[in-house]
Amino acid sequence: MDRSNLPGWSSVSRRLEGLDSVRVVDSVDRAVQAGRVGLKRRRESLRPTVVVTYRGWYADGVAHLVARAIEKPVPGAGQATVGTGQVLKANLRRFLVLSIAGVTVRASMGEVAGEFTSDRNGYLHIALPVGQLSPGWHVVDIDAVPGSDVPHTTGRVLVPDPAGGLAVISDIDDTILKTGLTQNWSVPLVRSTLRDVADRKPVPGMAAFYAALSRGVGPRRPVPFFYVSTGSWNFYDYLVAFLNLHRYPRGPLFLTDWGPNAERVMRDGREHKRTAIRGLLAANPTHEFVLVGDIGQGDPETYEVMAREYPGQVRAIFLLYVGSHLTERSEAVATRAARLREEEDIPMYYVQDAAEAATAAWQLGLIDDAGMAEVAAAMEGRRTG
Repeated sequence: MDRSNLPGWSSVSRRLEGLDSVRVVDSVDRAVQAGRVGLKRRRESLRPTVVVTYRGWYADGVAHLVARAIEKPVPGAGQATVGTGQVLKANLRRFLVLSIAGVTVRASMGEVAGEFTSDRNGYLHIALPVGQLSPGWHVVDIDAVPGSDVPHTTGRVLVPDPAGGLAVISDIDDTILKTGLTQNWSVPLVRSTLRDVADRKPVPGMAAFYAALSRGVGPRRPVPFFYVSTGSWNFYDYLVAFLNLHRYPRGPLFLTDWGPNAERVMRDGREHKRTAIRGLLAANPTHEFVLVGDIGQGDPETYEVMAREYPGQVRAIFLLYVGSHLTERSEAVATRAARLREEEDIPMYYVQDAAEAATAAWQLGLIDDAGMAEVAAAMEGRRTG
């Protein structure tokens, strides 16, 4: 039907064309969030506010920590779950967590302190100018300000060794945790909502490969690990539990908020990754970085951009095969990686699995013979287990 002939349609059409869809979605999201909080307050069912912290990082004398003010989880929300129904309920709670805007806290590290207020989505972006710190993990204390009853909590900030060395930036989905994100949107949705952490499958051999990278070759120097993903902050505790369970090296996670904002209806995953990686490379100029990802979600293109922007600082790029459903993509990435190594000296490697990654890393002097043997044993155990 030709709607242009309907009475008044031209006026309606002009109004629709004039709408800023991003602004509309953002306004609706704000209203829904405020409405949820307001309704619970009127019913006197709003639980106390707590602040959850995420592992932080250090750059140019400043300790950075992301935290979030949320409604206190219901009893048992963070405990082990049994049965599909309990798992589904626990994971839905993560999606539906109620964030609290306008919460002010005092964050301190030693003699340095500052006050920070949660934004519309409950996030606190804490930055403390602490000056020079010794390498390792440092504690940030977070306390209530006068008139607030937010309970005390702490966060942790990782300070890499300023003397430099090796550092690793890793993707999560289908690089170390099997998600099926490159297959179909429903696959990661089912796995994220219906499976507990203990049921999630790691990518074979990658934990052993990362352990080998963390030890390095020769004199021991701590190797900082950073995990950059398009995953939601709502699943931070879930992902940390997975990393701990499979003994991946501890490190800060750089995740995203999936909701709309004033600029976009949904976050740009590639830009999020590039921004985070640029920040890490710029903040650690004395480190040589190993970038690990897979052939999906734009990792090959993002990592190539990083290698060009920071020549000499990217020591190696490893891109994992994710399945036969991306055969053409695999072939294209393999061809591109070989050409970049041969013609432009960009150390990009397409690998079938952790064993191939370990072989390339060993040839580059990034892991030792013992590391090679451990990865081989892990892959053999997977085949015979």
